[in-house]
Amino acid sequence: MLCTRGTERECIERGLFGDREWRLPYLQTIKKGDIGFLLNVSNDQLIGIFEAEGPPRLNIIPKAWDEEFPAQVKVKLISREIMRVEGASQKLENILELKEIKRDTFSYKIPKQNTYGPEITEQVLSLFDLESDFYSKLEGYEEIGQFSEYKLDDVAGLEDVKQFIYQRVIAPFEDEESAYQLKLRVGGGLLLFGPPGTGKTLIAMAIANHIQARFIDISPSVIIGYPGEAEKRLENIFSAIEKEPRAVIFLDEAEWILCKREDQTSSVMQRITPVLLSQLS
Repeated sequence: MLCTRGTERECIERGLFGDREWRLPYLQTIKKGDIGFLLNVSNDQLIGIFEAEGPPRLNIIPKAWDEEFPAQVKVKLISREIMRVEGASQKLENILELKEIKRDTFSYKIPKQNTYGPEITEQVLSLFDLESDFYSKLEGYEEIGQFSEYKLDDVAGLEDVKQFIYQRVIAPFEDEESAYQLKLRVGGGLLLFGPPGTGKTLIAMAIANHIQARFIDISPSVIIGYPGEAEKRLENIFSAIEKEPRAVIFLDEAEWILCKREDQTSSVMQRITPVLLSQLS
């Protein structure tokens, strides 16, 4: 979360992170136990290390910051003392993408997202002088999927499709405040169809890149490739997805799940289809 020279003290003394009300929907991936930091944009300091005590809510402490930041998360300090990383923006640029905010008298850089998954969190933790046992808080993380380098410009043709996808999926992530004010749905699902080799996978990977999400391919080969453990494998995948603030889940060869139950010839598929549908609901 962000703070300034004027708000840092209240954040620390109250054990509270705050943001504008319109940011609340974008903070909903935060849950109890997640690790967090303060970025003081006035001093260019990264301050830590904190742990969320619960999910974000409006007005946990109504009068905090003169009611200017009602989207709030209660936190507690979990490092032995307040720790600070100087020159934070330059160091964070080596880990994640930043955007520049320009004001009348000065400018500063902040992360493009408010929340990140365990992989990025561990890299940010490495900026602090921590003992090795501190990283045990991230144990149990299974890295799945990948971060794509493809963009929509890498997809040949399909201009109408790319324009629709940009307006429907990507643009709301680029201007979250306007999306909130216009009540646009952020995220959701798309059905891409066509013969092999027409760019469906590439489009999905490009979407993941543009919204800085992890790309996760779920296909029959991924699931059935673990004999006798198909359901467990699927549950593990979605358990890992829950730790990611943004993910693009690509159901390749969707006919394997969209067909009627009586048309499924594999007993494995008959068992895991309800599991998959339950996870997606």
